[in-house]
Amino acid sequence: MGTLFRRTRAGKRSNWIAEYTDHAGARVQKSTRTPDKTLAKQILGHWESEEAKRSSGMIDPAVERIQLQSLRPIAEHSAEWIASLRSSGRSSVHTDRHETRLALVVDQCQWLTIRDITPESFSTFAAGLRDRGRSAQTVAHYAQAAKQFTRWLTRTGRLPRNPLETISKPNPKSDRRRERRMLLPAEWPWLSAAAGPRALLYEVAIQTGLRSGELRSLKPGNVKLDAHPPHVLIRSGETKDSELARQYITADLRDRLRSIGPANRQHWFALPDKHNMADMIRDDLADARVAWESRPGADKKSDAENDFLLPTNDAGERFDFHALRHTCGAWLAIRKVHPKTIQTVMRHKTITLTMDTYGHLFPGAEPEAINEIGRILHQ
Repeated sequence: MGTLFRRTRAGKRSNWIAEYTDHAGARVQKSTRTPDKTLAKQILGHWESEEAKRSSGMIDPAVERIQLQSLRPIAEHSAEWIASLRSSGRSSVHTDRHETRLALVVDQCQWLTIRDITPESFSTFAAGLRDRGRSAQTVAHYAQAAKQFTRWLTRTGRLPRNPLETISKPNPKSDRRRERRMLLPAEWPWLSAAAGPRALLYEVAIQTGLRSGELRSLKPGNVKLDAHPPHVLIRSGETKDSELARQYITADLRDRLRSIGPANRQHWFALPDKHNMADMIRDDLADARVAWESRPGADKKSDAENDFLLPTNDAGERFDFHALRHTCGAWLAIRKVHPKTIQTVMRHKTITLTMDTYGHLFPGAEPEAINEIGRILHQ
């Protein structure tokens, strides 16, 4: 049975407070927002009647929640989704990208509430991206953000089902615009000489496989030169997968890092912003190419046809700062390091990604495998 009460405030008539039991058996106190007792009784009676319907099953609380959530602006839901990503420990880079991508999808699809989300509207948006020349990988990024958002809406009881469940992400490999090439082992001495003091940065990138953003975040306290073995640490908030990265370095590199020391108290390397990292290494690569072309005994006609130290090789593969990370895995594969070890060093989620990226570089793998079968057959 519900009751009404109110608190006196210096002789002023305050609003009546209703207290009643909800369908789950919990006592609820809620203001009727009226000082009129007769009206307050009617409001209390309505609330109790609604709770009785919920208890008897005439009103499904889950359906009612979905109906209420569908009336809220979609911006409120997206803000709560981003907050949930941040609270789960996702990196700021990850959440910011998802927030930006989802905002564009919502705007272009004209979704005002979550009831407006349809696979048809997203497909139209994706087709528009492709018509404007965006790559399959870019479209896949937007699809991933939108689908993660709608999965969260479903999981949190805001939608009865995922409206984008039928949307498939395009295969990024179907029209990749940026195939990176590794730095050839023979190119390294030339690049190292041309880069001068920056060669130490490039060597750290190749030995550790760290991304440019991870190297920019590298703090002096996370360069463990006295550890056995020496290594660098990247905290979980700075890595792409939000996991702590412990990447080992050689004793020789440790000694050279120790002799140089950090650039300042906040960062080990003083680096340009992410947009200028590629320009920095391409400038050094261009200087290395000039030095190579000027070497004693150079054949200018032959060199002109050679893609050695060029930013884009004959296969159309491009070289930028991230290519140093690709070089790390590629050189390990060339040296026949076990694929599982390469997966660990590169911090790949699956061995499939490692093999798809570097499997073709394992030298003589197929002939040696057949020879092994022959040995078994004739032992």
